[in-house]
Amino acid sequence: MFISKWPLDMIGIGTKVAVGLLTAGLVVEKAAPLNDLHPDPFVHVSLLTISMALPSFWVSLLAPICYLTALWSASEVFMRLHKGEGFGVSVVRGLKDVGSNLIYGAVAAIVIMPTLTVMFEDRFRGIHYDFAIEPLTIGLIGLMLWLITQAGAKLQTEMESYV
Repeated sequence: MFISKWPLDMIGIGTKVAVGLLTAGLVVEKAAPLNDLHPDPFVHVSLLTISMALPSFWVSLLAPICYLTALWSASEVFMRLHKGEGFGVSVVRGLKDVGSNLIYGAVAAIVIMPTLTVMFEDRFRGIHYDFAIEPLTIGLIGLMLWLITQAGAKLQTEMESYV
C-alpha cells in the first residue's frame, strides 16, 4: 500500500497542512457571499461586521469546525504513533477526541444547524433535522471509533491489572 510507506509523522504533518488549507478554503467559501451584501463598494465595512449581523453565517460553521477539529486530533494521533506510543492513554485520548468531534459535527449538521437556521428566520416551530447520508455516516464512524477506544482502554486496564 502506498500510504504505509510514508512515515506517520509525515502523515500527521500532511494532515495539519490539509486542515490549514481546508480552513482557508472554508473562510473563502463562507466570506465570498458576505462581500455581496454591502451595497456601497466605496464604504469600507469589514466582513466581520457584516457577519455579526448574520447568525446563519456562524451557524453554518458549526459542523465544519467540528470536522476540522477531528482532523487536527487525528494528526496528533499520527504524531504520537510515530513516536512509538502504543495504545496508551494519550493515543486513546486522541482517538476519543477524533470520534467525539465527528459525532459533534454530525449532530450539528443533522439537528443543530437546521433548527437554529429556522429559529433565526423567526419561524421556529420545533426541532428540525436534515438526515443527509454524509453527516449520518460520519457520525456513526465517530461513534464506532469512540466505542472502540472505550473498549480498548477497558481491555488495557484489565491487562495491566493481571501484570
